[in-house]
Amino acid sequence: LCDAIKWIVEPQKLAEFAMEIDPRTVSQDQLRHYASHGVTRISFGVQDFDLKVQEAINRVQPPEMIEALLEVRSLFAGVNFDLLYGLPLQTMDTIASTVARTIKIAPNRITLLKYCHAPEVRAHMKLIDESQLPAKETLQGMFDFIVKELLAAGYVWIGLDHFALPNDSLAIAARDGTVGRTFNGFTPGRVRDMIGLGPTSTGAFGTTYAQAEYDLKKYYAAIDKGEFPILRGYTLSHDDEIRRDVVFSLMCNQRVDFNEIGNKYDIAPEIYFERELMDFDPDLGWLEDGLLQLNEQGRIYLRNI
Repeated sequence: LCDAIKWIVEPQKLAEFAMEIDPRTVSQDQLRHYASHGVTRISFGVQDFDLKVQEAINRVQPPEMIEALLEVRSLFAGVNFDLLYGLPLQTMDTIASTVARTIKIAPNRITLLKYCHAPEVRAHMKLIDESQLPAKETLQGMFDFIVKELLAAGYVWIGLDHFALPNDSLAIAARDGTVGRTFNGFTPGRVRDMIGLGPTSTGAFGTTYAQAEYDLKKYYAAIDKGEFPILRGYTLSHDDEIRRDVVFSLMCNQRVDFNEIGNKYDIAPEIYFERELMDFDPDLGWLEDGLLQLNEQGRIYLRNI
């Protein structure tokens, strides 16, 4: 794959070359191999460190395994962890233990995601015992606790669910107001367009979005025919473009300057967004001179806003 990428760009010259890795499938030697090919950032799907929770989701990976792998972390500019809340058998105690262990390991970035149980879409989720899922009313408390602990440990809160150490490029982008948003989450904002390679991959180019086939046979059949293996796609309308700018600004910076939006798209924002602005809850932020700024409570309800 790296040899093929070299047809387009030299990996060692990239600002960042990140790789998502299942820690159960690699060794220190393999991590050294990836680094030698230009990989600068690795991401582990940790999810949870509690053994019983790991057994319940069929993903047993002891924290000692991950800590041993990270003995070679100096080869990389950054390490990411994905943490999930809402998993079967999770409690506030197991969450507290996982967060404490994570803070001790100190990954450069953390993505905090709510587990979405959708067995009708993802067949492997049928193996999970739904009776073991925590009550929905406990999920907000889990999220709030994790956020509080990470902030106390010195992490910078990015967008809704990303966290970074102060010297990480994502935290620096947050201070500079340049954070970007892609299918994969929040980024330092260096690029907006994205080309997806491989099954299920997503791409965004200008105003067009696309997702590749999930099914391997269909994916390779399209490749063999010399066709793009696109499962579905969408091209934004003019209204979509305007709203994307507003949504991304809120998601990335928790604020939106409607004066800039109005000038960019030649609209009167107070009329264009009249209904939305009338519905906005003043407990979640304030609007003054065309600038909408969310407060901490508003940040928690970002998706709803």
